[in-house]
Parts: sequence; C-alpha cells; structure tokens
Amino acid sequence: MRRAEGALEEVTSDNKRRFMRRRCQVKMRARMFRILATFVLFGILTAGAMPQQALRQFVAGELIVSLHPSTSVEQLQSLAQQMDMTVNYLGVPGVYHLVMKGAREGAVTDEQTLQAVQKLKESGLFAYVGPNRIYYCQQREVRPNDPRYGEQWGLEMINMPRAWVFQKGKAGVVVAVVDTGVDTSHPDLKDRLLPGTDVADQDNDPNPPGNDLVAGHGTHVAGIIGATTNNGIGVAGVSWEGVKILPVKASPNSTIGLFPQDALIRAVQYCIDQKVNVVNMSLGGDDVSDTPNMADPFNQLVITATQRGIIFTFAAGNRYMEGNLPHHPANLASVSDYALAIAAVGPRREHSIYSQARPYTTVAAPGGNSMLTGIETDDILSTLPGGNYGYAMGTSMAAPHAAGAVAILLSQGVKPGEVKKLIQDTAAADGRAVPNPEFGYGILDVYNAIRRVATSAAVVTPARSEVVETLKPTLVFSVTNTSAALVSITIDGQAVPSTEIADNYVVDSSGVVATIKLIRRLAPGTHTVRVTARNVNDPTISSTDEVSFQVSPRVLRAGRSLISMPYFQPQTGQPTRSVSAETMLGTGFQMFRWLPEAGRYAKYSSWGAPKDPAASFDQVSEQVGPEGGSGMAPLGLAYFIDLPADTAVLTEGAPAPDVPFRIPLKKGWNMVGNPFAFHVPWVACEVETSSGVRMSLQEAADREIILPQLFRYENGAYTWQTAPAGVLYKWEGFWVRAFQDCTLIVMPLPTGGRSVSADTTLSGGSGWLLRFSAVAGVARDANTIIGVNSRAADGYGREDVLKPPSLSPFVSVRILNPDWGARAGAYAQDVRRSDNRRQTWQLQVETDQVNEPVTLRWEGIRDVPARVRLTLVDEVTGRRIAMRTTGSYTYQPGGTGTRSFTVIAEPDVRSALRVSSVRVRATRGSGFTIDYTLSGEAQVQVAITDASGKPIATLVQNTRSAGVHSATWNGRDSRGIAVPSGTYLVRVEATSPDGERARMVTPIVITR
Repeated sequence: MRRAEGALEEVTSDNKRRFMRRRCQVKMRARMFRILATFVLFGILTAGAMPQQALRQFVAGELIVSLHPSTSVEQLQSLAQQMDMTVNYLGVPGVYHLVMKGAREGAVTDEQTLQAVQKLKESGLFAYVGPNRIYYCQQREVRPNDPRYGEQWGLEMINMPRAWVFQKGKAGVVVAVVDTGVDTSHPDLKDRLLPGTDVADQDNDPNPPGNDLVAGHGTHVAGIIGATTNNGIGVAGVSWEGVKILPVKASPNSTIGLFPQDALIRAVQYCIDQKVNVVNMSLGGDDVSDTPNMADPFNQLVITATQRGIIFTFAAGNRYMEGNLPHHPANLASVSDYALAIAAVGPRREHSIYSQARPYTTVAAPGGNSMLTGIETDDILSTLPGGNYGYAMGTSMAAPHAAGAVAILLSQGVKPGEVKKLIQDTAAADGRAVPNPEFGYGILDVYNAIRRVATSAAVVTPARSEVVETLKPTLVFSVTNTSAALVSITIDGQAVPSTEIADNYVVDSSGVVATIKLIRRLAPGTHTVRVTARNVNDPTISSTDEVSFQVSPRVLRAGRSLISMPYFQPQTGQPTRSVSAETMLGTGFQMFRWLPEAGRYAKYSSWGAPKDPAASFDQVSEQVGPEGGSGMAPLGLAYFIDLPADTAVLTEGAPAPDVPFRIPLKKGWNMVGNPFAFHVPWVACEVETSSGVRMSLQEAADREIILPQLFRYENGAYTWQTAPAGVLYKWEGFWVRAFQDCTLIVMPLPTGGRSVSADTTLSGGSGWLLRFSAVAGVARDANTIIGVNSRAADGYGREDVLKPPSLSPFVSVRILNPDWGARAGAYAQDVRRSDNRRQTWQLQVETDQVNEPVTLRWEGIRDVPARVRLTLVDEVTGRRIAMRTTGSYTYQPGGTGTRSFTVIAEPDVRSALRVSSVRVRATRGSGFTIDYTLSGEAQVQVAITDASGKPIATLVQNTRSAGVHSATWNGRDSRGIAVPSGTYLVRVEATSPDGERARMVTPIVITR
C-alpha cells in the first residue's frame, strides 16, 4: 500500500502495523475533515446472476374486458371512443385489451384506471372488467450479474438481495456525494452521475485530481451507493437503478483528502440549491461534545437543509482506539431526525475495532475490519478512479451503504421525516441491547425496513434446502401489512387451519410485522412449506414464499467425540429440565464432563454405574441459557461421548432462541458447547466479568481474563485456533481456559462463510517448528509444538498455548514451564525468540497405559536449519538421541505413568553455510516475492509445499553466490492452477560445494 503524503498515519501496534488509517485534525479558523478510510487493491472474483423483479400490481391506463354474450363489437368500439380508449383484440373470442389515452406516456394514474374499470362495469356490456394485471415469479431474492458481486459481502449483510425484490431505486431520487470528487468516466459510474461541481477549487470539474488512493476516496464512496448494477461489469451498488449521484468535490487539489469548512458550507448550500434528497459525508473530525455547537454556521446550514427534507448520512469516525472522542459532523445525529451517524462492522457482524462509538450512533453498516483480521477481503470493494476497483476500510464505507438504503426507501415512497425511525426500528440488533454506542439500533437491514411499507410473506425458518436435525422443527413465518385472516399456510400441501394461524399470530410493537410459529412432528425426508399474505387494505395484492427443507437426525460417529446439543427437549411438565440422554441416544454410551473446581472428570454411563449428575443431560447444575430466559442445559455444555456404533440423535427439541446465550466459566479449564444450530465465529463471542463488566472476546483475552484459543477435539487429538480465527461448530464441544470466574456469551451470529480460518498465534516472522506426537496402545496424542520465531517472546507470549486435560485412556505430550509465574503450566505449544543460542524445552509424556510401549515421534526436522543441532535426552535413562538421524523414540513405561525428556536446540559450530533473512512480500496481482540471504555460494532450491510437505511448485533450482537473492511465486502450482486458500510453506534449501546443507522455511497464507 502506498502512503499518501501528509494524509495517512501508520498504525504502530503489532496487530495493525501493516495497515494505514486516516486521522482527523481541527484548525482554529477552518475545520479540516479528513476522509475516514483505508484502501487495499485486490484481484477479481466472479458471481452468478439472477433476473430482476418489480412489484406493480397492474399497468396504469390499461384494462382487460370480456364481452357479455349479448354485447356486440360495435357497442364496445362506441363506448371506447366515448372514453378515449383504443381497442386491441387479443385473439380470444370476446376478450379485448383497452388502452386509455395518455397511458403510453405515463399520464394515467392508478386511481384513474380503477375509475375507468368501475365505469365499464356499470355499463352492463361486459362479463368481466379489470385492470391489466402484472404477474411475477415468486422469487425470494434477486442478485445482479456484476462479476465482482461475490466479493461484496456488505450488500448481503444489509439484505439487499431480498430488498431488491421490492425496490431497486427510482428516477428522481438524488444522492449527493460530498467528497474528494468522483471519476465521471468510470464505466461503472458514468451512467449514474449528474454533472456535479467542485466547491473547493470553485470550478465545474468534480473529478479527483488523480488516480491515487486518497483522491479516489469519493469514487469509492459513490460506487457503494450506486455503481451501475446488473450491467455485467465490475460491482453492484446499493441502489440498483434509477437513483442518480451528484458529485460535489469539497477537497482542494492542493490538499486532497482534507476538507476546509468553507468548502463544506458551499457544498451544503449547493446541495440545497440542487434540491437533492440525500447527502453523504464520509468525513469528519474530533469534537468536544456529543451535542454539536449550533452557533457554527456549518451546523446551522445542515439543519436548514434537513428542514427542507434533505437526509444526511455521516461517517461515525475511525478513532475508537485513539480515545473515542465525539465526532463532527456525525454528532448532528443527536439533534436531527434527518441526520444519521453510521458506525462500521466487519463481515462477521462484529464491531470494527476503529469505529467510534458514541450515544448518537444511529445504526452500523458494513465498513470492513481487516485491521483486526489481517484479511484484505474483509474490507469493502468498490470503484476507484481510472476504471479500477479496490478495497477500503472505514466508517467512510459504512455511511454510503446507509445513503444508498435511504435512497431505496425514498424510492419506495417513505416520507423523508420517517426514514431515520424506520431504519432504527428495523435494524438487526443480533440479540444485543439497543441502542448502544457501538451499533446504535443495530446493523442496517434494508429488506426489513422496506417490508414495513409493503405487503410481504416470508418463511423465516427453516431456510431453503436447510437440513433440520430435530424431528419436531419450529416453522417460523413473518408477514407484513396483513392480518391473520388474510394469511394462509400449507405444510406439504395440507392447509394449516385458520384458527391455528390466528392463535399463533403475534404482531410486533409497530403493528405492521407479525410472526407465526408452528411446531410439527415431521418424518425424516423432504418437506415443503408455503405462506401467502394478502394486503390488509387491498386483498388483491399478495405475497407468497415457499421453502423446501429436509428433516434428517444427526448421526454421531462410533468412538470418542466431543459434542454439544443444539436442541432443547424439555421433560413433560418441567419446561426447564431436559429429557435424559437415553431418550435421544438410547443405551450403550458413556459421557464425561470436566469439573474445573474439582479438577476431575464426572462420568455418566447409560448401562449402569456411575451416573454422575454432573455428566448428565437432565441433572446438571450449571445455569446455562439464553439471556433473560430460563436454563436450557445441556445446551452450551460439552460432553466427551463414547459410542460403540454410529448413533442417530432422535430429538424432538427446539433450537435456542436467537438471543445471546450465557455460559458460566470457572477459573481453569471449561468444556463449552455451541448452543445454536448454526456455526458461530469464535471472535463474535463476548465475556462478562463477575462484576458485570461486558467486553469483546478480544478485549477479554488482552486483559488476560480468558485465553484467546479455542480448542477442538479431532481424530483423538486436540487442535486449536486463536481469535480472531476459530469457529464454534454446531453439535461440537470445545475447551476454553479462563483465568478468573466469568461468563462466556455466545452471540447468535452465523458465520455466513466468512470465518477467519488462519491461526494468528504466529503471524509472520521467520523460524522453525517441530511437532511431537505419541502413541501408547489405543491412546494417541498429537500437536505438541516447539520452535523458534523472530516475533516470539522468550517467556510467555501469545504464541504459547496451554494444553487441556486428557481423558482416559490417554497419552499426552506436554511442555512444562514451571518458571513462568502466573502462566506456569503444561503447554501444547512453546515458541521461543529465534537467535543463535542454545534453547531447551522440558517435555513430559504422561499416560495411563503403563503396560504398553510408548512411541514418541517428531515431524518437521527438515524445516530446521542445518546449523541447529537437535538432541532429545531421556531423563530417566540418560540416553541422548540425535533427532536428525531418526524420527521417533520408543520406551517401556514399566508401570510408571510419567516420563521426562529434554529437547536441546543449539548452534552446530561445524556448519558454516547459512540461509537467513527469508522474507515474503505480497505483490500486486496476488503474487509474492521471496527474499533470502546466503552466507556462501551454494546450489539453491526454492520450493512451495503445502502444510503437510506435499510439493506445490519449484521456483528456483540453480547455483547462487553469497548475498541477497529473490524468487517470485504467482500463487499457482506446477500445472499453472491457482492454489486454494490456506497456509503454504516456502522452503529455501542450499547445498555448498563440499556437501554442507542449510535450509529455512517460512509460511505464506493465501486468502481468496
């Protein structure tokens, strides 16, 4: 990324060093607002297309008639002449198409059309008279054919595919973009732009002064609002069609990216003069109060504009980490119903770490969050000058999502004075208490807003093609602008009685939206539900939705697994107590749960003793459950389960409600489960301290309240991911480590396919890792890792990972660090700072299989530089093993469960050849440059492998002299095929003329 001189400031904290962020300044006489965004250029992806759709019920000025048998054609023609209508024969005897004068020009209203229908009926000449009705495919969503739409997660988040079914935008609605200018020749914008102006340099050219990232800010904003949609190129805009964009350049060419207040005053006055409907301002600066100074002429002018019906969308600001001060002009939202302050969220619906959070926040919208995740596609894709496209991050990107939404609502006929409340009332709270400073009233939901002003019917759950794993699913329907008597529902073609619909018809506080919940026991197989709602004022207007889904009980595999339950089936007469595990699983199983306060496992056997209540479904004492609701154990808890054969879970339970789910944690290790029937991103969880302070998972980890790692049990071994990576998979249990009593709050936020998959315990840096595993009889363990890295700490660091308890039968390889004070304990990963010195690790192998031979294995030795000598010392026998000459060591426990080893890594003084300073740099076009240094002349091979060591591509195989060298990789394998997303290894291996070898390995993470 290029630095725009004087406009960008580098973020210096470790997890943000690679990203840039704009800052804001306030001067004494002229307030200079800086654009609130960071830009990243990226490659092209593609998405499919779906046809478009509208919602008119009939063609204005056109009628369909069927003659009465006694009526002649001459009588029809005479009457049509009297009423200024033309007559078209439709080829069906007695059926005609009548067109009123002015209909083709759009001069006939719906009311005039219906009056003509009534007059023809009164003539007595016709068996049928009606308007020329329009019929539509019963389409639930509509998506454009723009090839990069698949990268625009923000449009999906605010529910545009469903909103576009109702409204795509109308001519006559104008959105002004007060910014750095807009590229008027951009192929994805030029057809949507009005001429515009430059109020900063006071000419008529609204184009930016160049194609650099700062100057392109306004072009990026404009594309979010209204890039030409469904045109087969580039990206889509929030407003699909009709809406026009007025570019108003308010940043001088000489200081592009800064906005003097005199230019902003001229900009607002220009917007008033042009009678625009919406003004987007993705700019701002710090203020002293949440309430703006109304003596400021700029503020006065904005209020004057709002009094004329103009709606303003303001960026909330990007300085959350710099003190989260009040932000201007966003704080105008505190004094006007026509001003909206828009905060930013990332693709997992999480608060963007830079987004300012003040009491006046209206709603949140997609703004990107790569500053936290390090994934560039987590930002917002839009247009850039020169016909380009690129990613940007900031509340600057959130505000235009809202501006486009306002334009859609105005196109639908919502009055300007009602828009803000409608957006607030229909925002997605995601189970959070609202309003709150981070999200305002929630995340913008355009579909939900537009449903309030249109008749709609939707099957909420199950989703289309969903696999439902309970035999008694809850069917949820949502309808708007109708009544219970005007709603019909069928299940597999059988009509639901109207009395049952009425009994379950619940209207929300708006009086517009109603929810219907029905519970049915359904056999395994495919089922179809259909709902139709008719308009409460005009029953001829209707909306229909239909969904097919499958009922298929979950099957747990034979052997041991770590599970959780996502369905709660209460006992008869005891709504807060679960049925027993035997009710759902039969007999033949055993379950285990770790009790952190006792430091042991509780066991529950289905065929006999013991039946410890702490490991049961129906007698556990943990108070887990939805926020504000009753307990729902075993939901939220995890169980080890041993099964002799594959077993179907025959539950008739219901899923947890879509509200935050509270799981108390004790100090130490806790077994927790995903309480929801969908995957949840680990980073979306929150933590509440025993004193009631609530914070994000990331903040709780930073404050050492909880470990950032989420531990999963896979194929008999523990694996882990570190936030923001990690997913709470449905039906699975996990280990979580707390350093004090607290509560884990699992938010009802599905991953939506955008979980962070890369582990960040070791982000970048150079070094090596060695992985240990062990086998003892039927027990196995894996993923105990030692190593060095240039970014690691010598003592405890975030790269060091504790190890959860084992369950019999077991063998466990642990790294002991008794001298780490409060962090002393048994570790699964211990990475030290890399330098040319001796390092030792204390390994302990523990097993309860004391009469079985134990084999300790290690992998990754080839990745350790040749100059490093590795030795394994058996502390019982004193035997020393040169680890490069063998990959395993077997011993007999002799009745003793614990064995200690020391691993020594030390410089090999005999080695002179070195490969060092291996560094990977991303280049434009998804490529990479690999730099490395040789200490002497050598035959060099630079190769790419996958994480398991499988060759992918060879980049260099030649002789190189001492010094710095480079190789390039285009992200493709040896066949020229682009490799999928994931972690890959760069292996640089060198052999000197006398046969001496040296190597270095470093990771590359591919995200697509």
